[in-house]
Amino acid sequence: SRVVGEDTLYLAGPEALLDVVRRQKDALDRVMVVGHNPGTHDLVERLTGDVIERFATCGVASILLDCDRWRQVTFGCGSLDVYLCPKMLPGEDD
Repeated sequence: SRVVGEDTLYLAGPEALLDVVRRQKDALDRVMVVGHNPGTHDLVERLTGDVIERFATCGVASILLDCDRWRQVTFGCGSLDVYLCPKMLPGEDD
């Protein structure tokens, strides 16, 4: 796995985040976007059409995309596979 930092994504909106996804090499099976809200929250909702009331700090969304190449990713082409936030995980009190 490889980590690439892009300073331009700090507080970026969904369009800028989508642009980064579209620039990925097709040899990659998965891409993980780590960012700040509201951009990441908006990206997930616009890719999937799902509404997430509150995309929590440290929230993680897994999205299945209905396309063959990264450059084909568009808003609405995904479906929400999993959404997790820290409160959903078992803790010491469980």
